[in-house]
Amino acid sequence: MSRKKRKRPERPNGPERSEQPETQRAGKHAQPPKGLDTLESALAGDTRRYWILTGIALGAAVLFRLAYLGADPPWDFTWSQALFTDGARAIDGARSKIVFGQWIPDMRSPVVLFYPLVNVLAYVIFKVGGVGLAQANLVGALPALASVILLFLWMRQLEGRAGGFAALVLLAFPFVHVVYSRVPMVEALLILMLLAGFRFALKGSRGLLAAGLLCGLAAFMVKMHALHFAPVVLAFVLIEHRREPTRRKATAVAAFLIGLAAAIGMWLALVYLVNPEMISKYFQSNILIAQKGEYAGAGIGQILTTRLGALIHLGSGRDGFFAEVPILSVMAFLGLLGVLSGFSGGRAESKPWERLAAIWFVGIVAALSLLSYRPLRYMVLLTPPVVLLATSFLARLMGGRPLMAARKPKWFVFAFPVWLAWVLIHFQQDIIYRTLSGGAPLVTGRLSPGEISLYNFHLSVWWHVLIYGGAAVALTLIFKDRIGRARISFAHTGFKAAAVGILLAFVVIHSASFAGYARERRYSIIDAAESLGRVLPDGVFIVGDCSTTLSLETSFRTLPAYGDLIRYKEKELFEQYPVTHFLLRFPTLFEYLRDTYPDAIGRMAAVRAFALCGRAATVVRLPEWPGYARAAYVPSRYEIGFDALRRGRVEEARIAFEEFLKERPDSYEALSALAICGLEAGRIEVAEAAIRRALELTDRDSFSREIYGDVLSARGDKYGARAEWQKAFELNPYSPSLQTKLGMRRR
Repeated sequence: MSRKKRKRPERPNGPERSEQPETQRAGKHAQPPKGLDTLESALAGDTRRYWILTGIALGAAVLFRLAYLGADPPWDFTWSQALFTDGARAIDGARSKIVFGQWIPDMRSPVVLFYPLVNVLAYVIFKVGGVGLAQANLVGALPALASVILLFLWMRQLEGRAGGFAALVLLAFPFVHVVYSRVPMVEALLILMLLAGFRFALKGSRGLLAAGLLCGLAAFMVKMHALHFAPVVLAFVLIEHRREPTRRKATAVAAFLIGLAAAIGMWLALVYLVNPEMISKYFQSNILIAQKGEYAGAGIGQILTTRLGALIHLGSGRDGFFAEVPILSVMAFLGLLGVLSGFSGGRAESKPWERLAAIWFVGIVAALSLLSYRPLRYMVLLTPPVVLLATSFLARLMGGRPLMAARKPKWFVFAFPVWLAWVLIHFQQDIIYRTLSGGAPLVTGRLSPGEISLYNFHLSVWWHVLIYGGAAVALTLIFKDRIGRARISFAHTGFKAAAVGILLAFVVIHSASFAGYARERRYSIIDAAESLGRVLPDGVFIVGDCSTTLSLETSFRTLPAYGDLIRYKEKELFEQYPVTHFLLRFPTLFEYLRDTYPDAIGRMAAVRAFALCGRAATVVRLPEWPGYARAAYVPSRYEIGFDALRRGRVEEARIAFEEFLKERPDSYEALSALAICGLEAGRIEVAEAAIRRALELTDRDSFSREIYGDVLSARGDKYGARAEWQKAFELNPYSPSLQTKLGMRRR
């Protein structure tokens, strides 16, 4: 008897092709490693484990942003000095209100009008905790922590527990975000407000009204860079409502614009009308003049080359954002690809928040590429859309959803080579080049003989376009049909384990970065401020690039906008300030004083030399300045001693330092100065006794350590002297005198 063949049922595509559990279909080899099992089970359904792991991640976010808040930012994290200077300048209005009783002590530099919301936050913190460096750094830390918590809650609503946890980890751990969360810079508050605007933009007309208000307030009361978010939201609204009646579309657009206009109206009434002349000048200085040098007199070809170079190379080079977070960036690139493929007519395979995140990413990349000045602190604004797109990728990976949609838009085949070329450029430049060579490639450099090797070459922007753009187009043409059909299913259980493994690797790498920073942390800002507070009297008015930062730990008056005075060459206005001291750390101020007041350079009396945030710094006093009379400032006995030492009156200097020590016996500065007097007088034993007493009071002062080396050298102990100079060099690697003594090339 013949048996009829049973018809095999058709198996649908996608993750639901069988009712058999995925773990059984995949077999024993698909089981995740034991190290990943806890996290995977927590994300899959174990509520207790989930909240334990969530608490650990939140605890790490808090630790990374609140531990050692008085420590210096990493000295070599970026070429820009903004980490050491810009934050304190931005909140100087709040400090002035607390210390001097007025928000705007100088109407020519009304900092509070440039950054009003940040100053209000700083004022509240200072009012509660007092003025100080650690308290000031909370201005960045608190908004950053709020961003982490709120993004976790929002993504948990949108993508479930796995998506929420992924977003939490991806924003909590990146070291670049951590660094910029530990200084009182405006970017942390800006990111928080834009993330809130992102969430409101997904909530219909009422939400769009709030999104417009937040965008306007962020732009005009925090930082103008937030304006990039306005065209992003408008593009999202038009895309989402393109098939709906014109009236509904117009209502949504109007809601956003009304919110934006309301914010601008608030700014005009509360900020601009207070001092319109200074506000106008500020915008001219920071927007028009900043771009003038790059656009003035440039031809179309030159501008196109420069802008294209910025666009394709935005996150690369010395301060490459994508190089700082390579794992996060690769996930974001893949997430962007998946979202772009889901912009189909029905839009069933991408979600509104994913589409808004993709538009945001494209918008911020375009906005940043238009700027001629793009330090890392500007590129930190890439963080929210990059985190959102990476979360989208991980949510697909853990949820078993395909990477790319089945129904792709017609334009996807044209967008794919653009995406691929951009990824290839950044992958080669940032990940391969920097990882294997440790170099800093220059996209605008010229290709020259001798520079060509596997991972060590510099290509111009057009070479990048030709090589990588051509390769991307060729690959797209060859695999056009496959790209159109490609989905890259994530239904296999192994992909869930891969997602968990990626998260763990991400956590380990960035935790190690913070651990390294914490282990080698330095306190040069607090040390320098405490030192100046001991040796200088009341009534000090100090000018310099880090003077506002140092003032957070002192009661000194400072001039936070001295850079604008130098830029505009306003010599007469500059001379109206009662300046008593200059902090010479960055060459700009010294060069300005040298060129404008050549006679003053020879009359400068050094007060204190120290290492300050990776650079050698010297505080000097002029015997007089046009802004104050000679008798208006009474120098301390320490300053009198150093002035006498400069003039060669060693005994007079020694007496002054000893008298100062009677008032401040804890002053290692005066003891180090006494050691110098001993060396000058040839009394080596006296000098050694004084410097040993100084080193009992401090182990972080490079100047004292250097003097000890000088004493040992004068005693004939060359090896001991070099050992002490080496210790001093580790504290102050940019000291010219130490480099000379150690036989190094000047940096």
